[in-house]
Amino acid sequence: MTYEFKMSEFDPEIDLKYIGYLALAYDKKEGKPVSSPNDILVIEQEIRDVSRRINYRNTEIPIENLVSNIIPGFTSEWGIEKKSRVIEDVLLGVPINPIWVVSLDTYDEDRFIKIITGEEVVMALSDFICNKFSLFGMKLIQSSKGVKYQDFSVQMQRKITRSTVRLLELNPRVEGKILAYLRKSNAYGVNNAC
Repeated sequence: MTYEFKMSEFDPEIDLKYIGYLALAYDKKEGKPVSSPNDILVIEQEIRDVSRRINYRNTEIPIENLVSNIIPGFTSEWGIEKKSRVIEDVLLGVPINPIWVVSLDTYDEDRFIKIITGEEVVMALSDFICNKFSLFGMKLIQSSKGVKYQDFSVQMQRKITRSTVRLLELNPRVEGKILAYLRKSNAYGVNNAC
């Protein structure tokens, strides 16, 4: 059974036909489908094949473990204000965007990890815990300007270092083009853009 729907309000050059459950876009001038059913099947199979190769597990790790087990790579340097906003998220309990990593030793609890996306966030956390910068430009906790990690009470320091960050841990055998895609498509944005 074939149903035809006019799409003139969207694109006067294309009609949409439904054959069973499959929708096909038809070019009126050419009189042929924009995509054939076989094209769609090939595309859908490719999607399934590629998504199977993106094998990862979802885990959380305390900040203190994360910053002590990273292998630094090449990253852009964030300014103090952007780093401070990451710390503000941690202090307020706002979740930080997940960080994509590849584990270099999947059997050891204190494994070393290579960061795929989110290295700037991890470096901001590490730099703050190592007292390399003072807080500046926070949106909600404005009274903390000039405060370093060492200035906080032991309880607040523990709150920071024991807060967790969600990791999306890729299988170490993942392909290079998938890693490049993840780096490009998952660029970190600071959460509290108030």
